[in-house]
Amino acid sequence: MKRRITGTILALAAVSALAGPRSSASAQEPAGAVSLEEALALFGRNSPELQLARSRLRRALGTARQGRAVPNPTLSATHEALGDYSESYLNLTQRMDFLWEAGVRSGRAEALRSGARARFVADSALLALELKRVYLAAWRHRDALEALLQANEVVAEILAAAGARFEEGELAGYDLRRLRLERVRLGQRIASVELAVGDAERHLAALLDPSLESRRVRAETIGSGGPEWDPAGDHVTRALGSRSEMVEAMELVSAMRAEAGLTRKSLLTGTRITGGLKRQSDGLDGIFVGLEVPLPLSDRRAGAKDAVASAVAEAELQVELLSRAITREVTLAAARLESTERQLDLLGPNAVGAAQELLAIGRLSYAEGELTIVELLDATEVFIEARLLDSQIRGDLWKAFFELDHAVGGYVVDSSDERSER
Repeated sequence: MKRRITGTILALAAVSALAGPRSSASAQEPAGAVSLEEALALFGRNSPELQLARSRLRRALGTARQGRAVPNPTLSATHEALGDYSESYLNLTQRMDFLWEAGVRSGRAEALRSGARARFVADSALLALELKRVYLAAWRHRDALEALLQANEVVAEILAAAGARFEEGELAGYDLRRLRLERVRLGQRIASVELAVGDAERHLAALLDPSLESRRVRAETIGSGGPEWDPAGDHVTRALGSRSEMVEAMELVSAMRAEAGLTRKSLLTGTRITGGLKRQSDGLDGIFVGLEVPLPLSDRRAGAKDAVASAVAEAELQVELLSRAITREVTLAAARLESTERQLDLLGPNAVGAAQELLAIGRLSYAEGELTIVELLDATEVFIEARLLDSQIRGDLWKAFFELDHAVGGYVVDSSDERSER
């Protein structure tokens, strides 16, 4: 599944927002939220890992291109002085084996080029998947923190008036101690989640731009709807036909078969044709030609043939093993996505709204004396758990979708370098 990144203007706007002046105070302040599309665009421009993958691509393409280069002729000159008589030669020699090996060498080079491009796409897709996971983690921790802070506001509001009510005899000592304990417990959870939020947002910032490593970047809130996909689709067949790792493995088979072809054609490798001019001191000048052919008195290619045959068999086996691994990966990813969708269906489409409503009703009922503090704390805990469960399931849903998307073909972060090297 190959997609192109859009929203370049938004990405540039995000760069401007993230590249503001840095100071010891502002360095720890969370930056404005970025969308997943903006994050991928920034990552594609700034990632050192992607730059390394592009360098490997260029090196591989250069090596493949060099593999089909035609050898240059050689020029030599000799002079023989034999007393009063002398001879001079001007020789031009050209290797001829490239004529019958050119097609095979070209095929091998093209296979290596295609394999290098496929490896770049596979590396890009894997890096993009890791970015998506970090993005989801940043969103989930931030969403959990907001739920805990909202619940803490409720508990703090009640606790502010609890002391006076206790002094007036309207509140039992147990309720006051329970309220204080709940405030401490919420404070511990908030502190723990704040650390997780900071770590995830700094990790996200470092992925988007290494120069932002000490800063924080928020992930935008993911919508309440789920991803669109086809549960009945033949994902395995699609993956085997489009997965870049499969393309790379099959191109390696083609390259090894071309190498085997070169080995079979190597009997006369080293054949050269020579031509030139001869000049003698007695005034006799002329041209001459010569042919240099290796004598195959014995076939010394048996070891090379066995080695390349084993290499072909190994490459073919790698294709089979990779096919099995991809099949398992796709099957598991699809099953995980289906399972998470069922969990989301059980939770319902408006779980967060229902939890918010429950908390609002609890606060109103407590204010009117219809609920005790313990009952209100129970309603607060239900709200927290509903919010956390919703963000967890929705995060798991998108994570499963991203993993299935990667398993069936990956996400091309940036292929501009690939096109420019063609």
